[in-house]
Amino acid sequence: MIRRKKDKTYTGASMVRILLPSILGAVLCSFMMVGTSWAWFSDDVSTGSYTIQTANFGADVTVSCLTETDEVAVSDTGVYSLKAREAYSVSFETSGIASKGFCTMTYHEADESTETVEKMSTSVMESEDKISFTFIPQEDTECLFNASWGEPQDVTRSMPRTIVDGGVYGGTVCEVASAEALKTALDEANTDGITIIKITDNIEASHAEDSEDNFIYDIKEDTDVVIKMDDDKSFKATLASVEEGESRSVFKVSEGATLTIDSGSYTATTGEEDNDIFDLITNEGGNVFINGGTFTFDKAMAIIRNIVGSDTATADNNSTVTIDGGTFKPAEESFTGIEAFIIYTNNENEIAVSDNAVLTNVSIVPSIPSQTENDNEEE
Repeated sequence: MIRRKKDKTYTGASMVRILLPSILGAVLCSFMMVGTSWAWFSDDVSTGSYTIQTANFGADVTVSCLTETDEVAVSDTGVYSLKAREAYSVSFETSGIASKGFCTMTYHEADESTETVEKMSTSVMESEDKISFTFIPQEDTECLFNASWGEPQDVTRSMPRTIVDGGVYGGTVCEVASAEALKTALDEANTDGITIIKITDNIEASHAEDSEDNFIYDIKEDTDVVIKMDDDKSFKATLASVEEGESRSVFKVSEGATLTIDSGSYTATTGEEDNDIFDLITNEGGNVFINGGTFTFDKAMAIIRNIVGSDTATADNNSTVTIDGGTFKPAEESFTGIEAFIIYTNNENEIAVSDNAVLTNVSIVPSIPSQTENDNEEE
C-alpha cells in the first residue's frame, strides 16, 4: 500500500526565515544601483592615470679646450667648432629610463662637405654613467655628439675607433717643466698624430761644447710637434761657440717634420765669439709654423734658417715657414756681429709672413750667408 506523505505546515516564524535571504539580496542590489548612479553623475570623483613611455637614453656633453683659455664655440644646433692642433677634453654623462645605450661623435673638417664624415662610438654605457676622453683634430673641425639607447653597431665595420674612458685620439698631450723633460718628450714623439707639449715652468737649456750634435732639440722625421707655453713662462737657450764655417741651433726640424710654436717667450744667446752663427730653428726639409710668442735673440742669431732643395741632403723636399703672429726683436739695437735677421733662406717663395707678426729690426734674407761672407762684412 502506498501512503502519501502528509503536507508540512509552515508557521509565521518559519516563513520569515525562508524569505530573509531574498530580502537581503534585494536590499544589496538597491545599494549597488544607487552607488553606480552616484559615480556616473558626480564630477567630484577622479580616476588615476598612467603614462606609457618608450625607452630613452640621453647624455650631457661637456667640451673644453686643454690648451687654450677661450671657450669652445657651439651653435644653436649643438655643433661644436674645434680648432686644429688643439687638445679638447670631452665628457659624456648619461641619463634616461633605458638601462643601456651608447654615445657617438661625428665630425668633419670645417671646410669640407658634411657627406665626408668620420664617426666614433663608445661601447655600451649604463644610465647615469660618465666617461671622458681627449680629442686632437688635425684641421679645423665641426663636431656633433649624440646618444642612443641599445647597443652600437659593429665598430670594426662602421666605426673604426671605439671611445674609451681616458682615451686620447688624434695624438698625445704632455706637460714638461725642465730642459731634460722637453728633450724626452721630443724623443718619444711618434708619427701617429700630433704631439702637443705644454711647458709649465721656466726652462734653461744649454748646448755643450763637446756635443756631437749641432742642435739641442731634434724634431724628428715625420713627427708633428706643437709647443705651447703660458705667457708668464720663458724658454732660454745658450749655445756654445762653433768652429769657423759651422752653425748651431736650438731646434732642428728634420725632413718631413712639422714644428708649431703658438705662445711663450723664447730667448737665445750665443757663445763669446762675435762671428758665431746660431739659429733658434734650423729647418731642413720640414714645416715651421709660428702663430704667437715673443722671440728675442742676440749677436748673429737667426730666428729661422730655412734650407730648401739641393743645397742640403734633403734635395727632394721643400722647407716651408709660415709666420702668422708673434713678436721678433733683437736683444739690443745694435750687434757686434752680423746684422739681425729673422730668416735666412735660399728660397724666399717658401716664406709666408702675415701682417699679424711684429718685426723689429729684422728682415728676410733670400740667401744663406756663409761664415766667409760674414768675415768680409766685418772688414
